[in-house]
Amino acid sequence: MIGSTMTLVAIPLIVLSVTRSPLALGVVSAAETAAVVVGMFLSGPLIDRVGPRRMAIWSSLLAGAVLAAIPITASLGEMEIWTLAVVGAAAALAASPGLTCRQMLLGAAATTAGVGQARAGSVYWIFPRLGMVIGGPLAVALLASLGNTAVIWLDVASFVISAALILGVAGARPSMSGQQASSSYMRDLAEGLQAVWSIRAVRLMTITAFVLSAFDAPRISVIAPVYLSRVGAPSTVLAWVVGIYTAGSLAGLVLYTLFLPRLSIRWVLAGCLTATGCAYLLLAAAPGIPAALIGMMLAGIAQGPFLPIMIQIVNENTVPHVRGRVLGAIMAAVSVALPLGNLTFGAALEAVPLWIALGATAAAYLGAAWPVARIASRSEDPKPELAPPAV
Repeated sequence: MIGSTMTLVAIPLIVLSVTRSPLALGVVSAAETAAVVVGMFLSGPLIDRVGPRRMAIWSSLLAGAVLAAIPITASLGEMEIWTLAVVGAAAALAASPGLTCRQMLLGAAATTAGVGQARAGSVYWIFPRLGMVIGGPLAVALLASLGNTAVIWLDVASFVISAALILGVAGARPSMSGQQASSSYMRDLAEGLQAVWSIRAVRLMTITAFVLSAFDAPRISVIAPVYLSRVGAPSTVLAWVVGIYTAGSLAGLVLYTLFLPRLSIRWVLAGCLTATGCAYLLLAAAPGIPAALIGMMLAGIAQGPFLPIMIQIVNENTVPHVRGRVLGAIMAAVSVALPLGNLTFGAALEAVPLWIALGATAAAYLGAAWPVARIASRSEDPKPELAPPAV
């Protein structure tokens, strides 16, 4: 995540240096986003066939190799907007299965290490956020001294290091038997989608994740800039808002990890969603810089535990031989929700006052608190017929 965050900072600078066009920047970003969705969705059958460990290694190595094309073409003076779009999309396509694979590997690693699945999941998600906190400032520091393409090379190296580290993870094997793997790819894909829809807890959690991701996506990219401009805040305050939200998210995960043995996930989810709704009510009721900082901190703390809990619920309600396809489909749905949320909120803020949009968002979170808690309560009930989590 340190390397990927550095690239996230460097790519827009490369695009603007080549084209000086905001539209080109949007094209490159859209291509990468679409590739992530496609990669997560279509890679599920391959993960279940070859195993998450092998797929994670190849995903990292292939993504690094493709990403290396950007500094190579730049050094040859052949950099064009289409090159950036194609290479960026191909790298995202190659890297996207790695996220699903690492979720599956985590279960095997936790079992081998004698660590609870819930605690392993919460600890795991601390580090991508920590990587974002480190990667952004590090990229700014290195861009000035090394240049844009050198930062991309560092990201290439991070993929290679990731693949090498995954070599040390044991215990994760292909979840399909030889007979299952002999079926067609499209049949495998359809079986994964059927599992997502037929298992009630997984279906409801997928819908919840999609809807809440659509509401989450505009928080930093749309809502915060518009909110701060409406209250007359200096542009530098946006950096503080982004930083305090990220720090809050990290703190929420740490707190969840520390107090996990004493907590019921149904009450954690209900509390997280309620607190997020209250944060938006604060923004709507008391507009100003203090409300922005406090509200974003509260939202970050509340949102921290949600993703590891969601994945835990999915793992506990999904049999191993379809787990790669189920997780891939869910992560793809979440990725689709992100651009849809940004687009919807951007259009909404053109048509309605800001406080109405904030109030509607608060109502969505508050209204989801109890139904989502009920989903979690059913997932906590004993399920002797289900296979153990990710092996």
